[in-house]
Order: sequence, then structure tokens, then C-alpha cells
Amino acid sequence: MAIFDALQGAGIGVPGDLLQYDDKGVPRPTSKLPSGLPISGAERLVKFALSGVHAGVKGLVNPFGVDVLIMRAVLLTTAVSSGACTLDIGTTPTSIVTASDNLMDGMNTALTAPIAQSRLAGDGTTNSKDSQYWAAGTWVTVSETTGDATGFIGTLYLVILP
Repeated sequence: MAIFDALQGAGIGVPGDLLQYDDKGVPRPTSKLPSGLPISGAERLVKFALSGVHAGVKGLVNPFGVDVLIMRAVLLTTAVSSGACTLDIGTTPTSIVTASDNLMDGMNTALTAPIAQSRLAGDGTTNSKDSQYWAAGTWVTVSETTGDATGFIGTLYLVILP
């Protein structure tokens, strides 16, 4: 219960909250989760807007201030890249501009939108696992791996278990 108390005491939301961040990692108003999402009572959902990933790395620091588990990652593409491109998404203790692919590896940004691509359900794909540890003070980063992400707009959803 100490982790739940720390999350609530820090104003980081309560079970059922949707924590939202813009494409620069700036927090946006917290809202309640839409009904019908497959989220358990203890889980939180982090929503990270993605655009302008071309030739760089976007990142989000762990907003909880405590170590958590990422139970699932979903990349929702709403506008495709102008050419072939793949993204890597992962956690890293190094810096907000350090690429990592321990969550999602080689996600195609040129598929017909809208499309949701998901990993971390033990689905047998590259880097597949049941969960990913996300330490306090570390980052989740999204990086252009191949091609050109120009034009890509999407949202990364992370299902978090404190």
C-alpha cells in the first residue's frame, strides 16, 4: 500500500486515472479513463502524444516518482509517415535522448492509419515479455530507427502497475 499512498500523495493520480503528456513530455490535465478499457482497478494509463520524432528521440520521465511495471504498450498511429520508417520504444536509465527498444522494436509508422500496434503481452515478438520495469527517475524513449518519420503522428499508451 505504500506505493499507492506515495502515488496519491504526490498528486500522480489514483486508480482509474488517465495521465496525459504532450509530445514534449509536458503533463496535461489528468482525466478519468473512458469506460470499457481493459484496465484493472490498480492500473494507471499513461498517454504520450507523438509527433516530430524524425531525426531525434522523444522521451518521457517516469511521472510516478516510484518504480513501476509497464504491463502493456500500445502505439496508435493516427497519421502515417511520408515514407517507410520504423520506431523503437523502450526504457532507459541513461538520458531522455537515449534510444531503447525493450518495449517495442521496429514499429512500422507507414501502415494505414488508424492502426494500433501492441507489445508486452508475451506475444512471442521481438523483445516480448510479460512486463517491463520502469525505475523512478528514468525514461521511456521513442526513436526513429530506420527511414524517415516525417508526417507521423501517434500516441503511445502505457498500462502501468504501481
